[in-house]
Amino acid sequence: MTVPPDMDTPGFESTPPYVYYQNGAAVLESTNIKPYHLRYLKGLRVVSFAGASQLLGIESHIEFFASYSEFADQRIHSRMLFLNRVDVVLADGLIFSEINHRLRADRTYADKADLHQKVMFIPIFAPPTPYRASFRKKKNTVMHSMRASVSLKQKALSEQSTYDTLKNIGIRSATVIWATRQPNAAISDKFLRPKSS
Repeated sequence: MTVPPDMDTPGFESTPPYVYYQNGAAVLESTNIKPYHLRYLKGLRVVSFAGASQLLGIESHIEFFASYSEFADQRIHSRMLFLNRVDVVLADGLIFSEINHRLRADRTYADKADLHQKVMFIPIFAPPTPYRASFRKKKNTVMHSMRASVSLKQKALSEQSTYDTLKNIGIRSATVIWATRQPNAAISDKFLRPKSS
């Protein structure tokens, strides 16, 4: 199972953190909505994953949204956004991007919505949250091999910029634009690029 690093998992042995979730707001670029903070979601239709209101700490903001829904099946979020049934999707940027990639490949909704609309993702929830894999305590060669692999990858990735890291792990950005949290910052065409000095 995948858990936050501070979660107690009795009877389980864990790897070091191997994945970082960066939750944020995804909007269709054509709407010109720029949700750099939760207050910008006031009056908008918002959808997110099951349990997001508590995990993201947005309970006090929900009353200001035009509507708010949570669905465990995150494919629903992308469909709702492309069909203009919601204005904003609150999700992890990489998961959202992968789901959109799979929707485009599936083509089931191709005649109902333009799945190639450009989407902008803004990481409004900071910082990224690390997660680790946990395995039952046994002589588990899978866990030992994963722990060694994660440690080597962490060392290599810690020496790279965010852009290079995302590129090297094979992120399919297609039509997802990553933006920085600052309203006046430049928007890249693919990934959140490192600031130039």
